Amino acid sequence: MKPEEVAELWNDIVDRTLIFTAIEELRALGYNVVHFISNEVDREITVYISFTYSQANDELTPIAITIEFCEDIVKKIPLDLISHFVKALHGYVFSNGSESSGILIPISSVKELKILLKDILPRFLSEVLGKKVKLCINSYELEYIT
Repeated sequence: MKPEEVAELWNDIVDRTLIFTAIEELRALGYNVVHFISNEVDREITVYISFTYSQANDELTPIAITIEFCEDIVKKIPLDLISHFVKALHGYVFSNGSESSGILIPISSVKELKILLKDILPRFLSEVLGKKVKLCINSYELEYIT
């Protein structure tokens, strides 16, 4: 995906300059992974949408969505809701004690990413929190993976 296509994924819910700033930093600093972060979902849930970046062709490739739950919300989420969601998307549940726990969903295509972001993920998060949720990307993290 070109950076413009990534920005269009959240066209109505993100400041597009955030996407382009992240890409410019990737280019300038030589990083190859960007995690776009939505942590305004009541601060109970943080969502990371991760992409690898190829400077050779200026392309972003989606690799995963990670949903991290705060400790209080984990106790409230029905296990069957989590297991159904994880099974349906071939995801993984993770936990490292009390620090963080959540779900990792590998992404294999742009089409899959679009469906997750526009429909499945907001519906799941709305069910978990008991109210309508709209993802809003408000920050990013960069890293280099060899």
